Amino acid sequence: MVEVTRDVVGVILAVLFFEMEVGHFVPRVAHTMTRMIPTCLQFREPLSPTNRVYVTGVCELAGGIAPPAAQHPERLGQVAVPFWPRRLAQLALMGLLLFAAG
Repeated sequence: MVEVTRDVVGVILAVLFFEMEVGHFVPRVAHTMTRMIPTCLQFREPLSPTNRVYVTGVCELAGGIAPPAAQHPERLGQVAVPFWPRRLAQLALMGLLLFAAG
C-alpha cells in the first residue's frame, strides 16, 4: 500500500511541477512572476527577473521529471540521481549562485 501511495504522490507531484512550469513561459504569467521578485533581488542580465523566471521554469520541469526518474534509474541512467546527493548538489549550486550574484 505504501508503494502505491508513493507512486501516486510521485505522479501528482510530476503533474503539478509540469503545470507550474508551463506558466513560466506564458508571457502574461511570466510578467506577473517577474513582478513578484523583490526589487533588492532584481539584477541586470544575465540574472534579470525575466531570465530567472525562465530558469525556474526549467527547474520545475526537471522537478516534474525527477520523482519518476529517481524511482526508475534504469530508464534514465546517470540522469536519475538519488534524492540526498541531488539535494546536496542543489544546495552547493545555490551557494555558488549566491556567491556569484554577490
